[in-house]
Amino acid sequence: MVDFDRCSRDEAIALRQLQQAWTEFAGADKKTCVGAVFASYVELLSCLEMARDVVSANTDPKNPPAKSGSRSAQPGRTGVTIGEADRH
Repeated sequence: MVDFDRCSRDEAIALRQLQQAWTEFAGADKKTCVGAVFASYVELLSCLEMARDVVSANTDPKNPPAKSGSRSAQPGRTGVTIGEADRH
């Protein structure tokens, strides 16, 4: 029962955070993350935050983007990056 209560509390917190920060997320990221199959608000919030953080890391002059090809391969990934799904 403790796990269910904790999970319910985490979902409620994530929903509140989504409601408060929704307008701060990029439209393409929202479309990509909402279109993905997620079972929870926690997962949706994580998707949006990761997409935002990638953009922040790539625009930070103190942290230049990685060179092409320096990213490790991730088996099972389709190659679609957050924000790219709506470019087809």
